[in-house]
Amino acid sequence: MPHADDAAVDDRPVREPLVEATFGTVDTACFRWFFDDATPPPPIPAAEAAEIVRAVPGRRREFAIGRACARAALAAIGHPVEALARRPDRSPEWPPGVTGSISHTSGFCLAVAGADRWHRIGIDVETWGRVGPDLADAVSSAGERRLVADAVDVDANDAATVVFAAKEAYYKAQFAWTSSFVGFHDVRVSAVRFDATPSSPGVVGRVRLGAVRQTPGDLEWPIDVAVMLLGGRVIATAAVASAGGNLQ
Repeated sequence: MPHADDAAVDDRPVREPLVEATFGTVDTACFRWFFDDATPPPPIPAAEAAEIVRAVPGRRREFAIGRACARAALAAIGHPVEALARRPDRSPEWPPGVTGSISHTSGFCLAVAGADRWHRIGIDVETWGRVGPDLADAVSSAGERRLVADAVDVDANDAATVVFAAKEAYYKAQFAWTSSFVGFHDVRVSAVRFDATPSSPGVVGRVRLGAVRQTPGDLEWPIDVAVMLLGGRVIATAAVASAGGNLQ
């Protein structure tokens, strides 16, 4: 399993076609940004800056980069905005008719926006091995980790990280719909399928998640979460189409 990532830092949002491919690239755009501690935060509108006035410098950088990527994604699908506000629950306030998601990990940010055929989108990006033994049992069961480990050649920490990322993406998609809390053990991995080797770029797997308890809002879960192994990171994407069903 490759863990190296030699990507250079960016100074602006960059389109990420590999992630867009998980949606079929229809009515969807994804932008990414590699950064480090020396990367200055990009300028952001006053309405966005007011949300992080008390934040530490690192958080301000992540927030500004995430919003810059989100605004670029919105513009790419024909829904440009001057600023992306924040809802009372602290999630982004996407424009009417648009859904999206933003995720950060160490030195990396992704933002996806989708319109028309997309009802809800949730993405999560994690650094390989982020979920160690001390956290693994809190977010996954041994059986879930075995399903991942049996499907693709990863160690225990990486298997737990895949489960964690998939559940985070699932949570974001359902929360945007229901505004309801769903814990890590309220959903369960029931199947894992990888169609390519871990070193291949792009989408290489699907993790099927099903609710252990009924989620509010009469949702039609379970859902397949697309999993991408990209450099030293796991990217998980959960999406629900407007007409029903989920990411295929």
